[in-house]
Amino acid sequence: MFDFDGTLVRSEVVKTRAFYDVFPPEVRPIVEHVRAADRYADRFTVIEHVLRQWRRREPSREDIAGFADAYNNICELHQKFCPERPGASRILGGLSAARRPLYLCSGTLEESLRRIVAARGWTGYFRGILGGPVRKREVLSRVAGGESCSFREILVVGDTRDDLEAARACGCVFRGIRSEVTDFDETEAVLIGDLEELEHLC
Repeated sequence: MFDFDGTLVRSEVVKTRAFYDVFPPEVRPIVEHVRAADRYADRFTVIEHVLRQWRRREPSREDIAGFADAYNNICELHQKFCPERPGASRILGGLSAARRPLYLCSGTLEESLRRIVAARGWTGYFRGILGGPVRKREVLSRVAGGESCSFREILVVGDTRDDLEAARACGCVFRGIRSEVTDFDETEAVLIGDLEELEHLC
């Protein structure tokens, strides 16, 4: 099971920067405060908290949805066309050709994620493309159930602690990819710099 942003494509920084792009410059300190409180909060939660602190009132669903759409549009455009991680297409193609069941799991909203993956020509590689708002632990449970396999038979590849902790909680094998937002080190998990290093594990 692969994470997407920072793991298969170089989009991790844009997903963070987009929170600042959708709000006026004077709101930046509030965005930083909200993001620091929970780095893995989804876009709706972040936007709701920012709006509440900025406007000092309860935000409407329409306000939250409007900012979330703006955020998603920025991210989706970049995710479709940004550079892939070195070796991404080759490793996905090779594993798929070898009939390895591949799954994609991302915090990106699932409808958007499917469009992004289709634009990159990767849809056929994956047995399942699973996006937000479902949490990664739940996705791992679904994959194990659907494949009738144990968690120990699932290799999770990701670049953040969210990926690492989901794998640990379920007892899956984990390999970390170094990205600009990686928040764990070699003392906590095996870290690799190139996706092609996965070949001998699969």
